Amino acid sequence: MKNQIKIIMFLLVIVISGCNSDDGNTPIINLTNEFVVNSTTTYLTPNGYLEEYPYEYYQDLESNNDFGWFALRFIDGEYASLDPQVSPPCPSAENLNHGVSIWLRLDHEQKLESGTYNYTNNDSEVGIMNNSEVFFDFRYIETHCFGVPGTKLNIVDGELKIKKTIQGYSISYNLISENGTEITGTYFGELMERTVSEW
Repeated sequence: MKNQIKIIMFLLVIVISGCNSDDGNTPIINLTNEFVVNSTTTYLTPNGYLEEYPYEYYQDLESNNDFGWFALRFIDGEYASLDPQVSPPCPSAENLNHGVSIWLRLDHEQKLESGTYNYTNNDSEVGIMNNSEVFFDFRYIETHCFGVPGTKLNIVDGELKIKKTIQGYSISYNLISENGTEITGTYFGELMERTVSEW
């Protein structure tokens, strides 16, 4: 009985926090972390990360310095370490097979706020960037410090909806790849934050 009361209270908090929103949108309530390809095949992504990259990472692009480079990662594996003192020299994850990488331009101070983020080709706008992708059958090449997916879908359009809640984030996304594949997904919970150093 106590567990049922806790679950009901948990759901009420989500609904109330959504109703108090001033944007008038219906709150996203979905406790499943997954993405679906062309409404047919479902892939679970239990782990979510928000990565921040230094300005120098993309210094070759013309952009507004008030905005930073970020990436949302929804994956089935886990990064080996979140502590930069003990991280391996190359980024690595355990049991990684598939996932979604949504690259974003965000305000340095606010970072990931509630709202809708659209795909953009403008490096000086807040939104989804053109190096976003969905990948499958991932494997690392240990001697080259990078990974290779068996299949990669490059994103050319889409929308990301973010809702901050007491429990973390409620996220939904609709993406379109260059070959017309539709990817829809949801993520609910906390995002583990990583700062990516130059290596």
